Amino acid sequence: MKDNIDGASLSHGYDVILTERDGRCYLRIPELNLIVDGPDLASAHAELEEARRQMASRYAAIGQPLPLPRDVHFRQAMRERLTPFMLKAAAVALVGSILMVSAAVVVNYALREPLRHASQKAARSALLQVTAGLEDFARRDLTPDREERLRNGLRGAVPLLRPFIEELYPVFEDGHVAR
Repeated sequence: MKDNIDGASLSHGYDVILTERDGRCYLRIPELNLIVDGPDLASAHAELEEARRQMASRYAAIGQPLPLPRDVHFRQAMRERLTPFMLKAAAVALVGSILMVSAAVVVNYALREPLRHASQKAARSALLQVTAGLEDFARRDLTPDREERLRNGLRGAVPLLRPFIEELYPVFEDGHVAR
């Protein structure tokens, strides 16, 4: 195909409609409002090329490009509308993937962390609470009523603590911690 003034091909996406009547061929390009005729298809096509070339030169004379086919307009409009959406979607996908990877790392660590560590943390927490309770108790005055309640509480706790005390007994020798 021949080139227009801007160097672009004249046949870039325009729909050409062929109509044949009374032995003549009519060719139309609705987007450009062009219609030509000829005794046969080859001459009608040559006439159409000349008409497009002349139209392109008239548009170039006023500094305007030749109108684009409808599908090109549609694609450009869609690209303009969809570009911000695609950028936002890509940003959301990137943030989502970062969050998913972070969550996977945390879950993986949590699954690999033995339950023993969790129980040790719970025991440390309970020990801290008992220590805080003893310190609080030491700061208060010990009334006879309170001393009686404390003795009853210790009597009730001894059967529960006895297995632990028996396990710790070998650690202490003659009242001293064995090393």
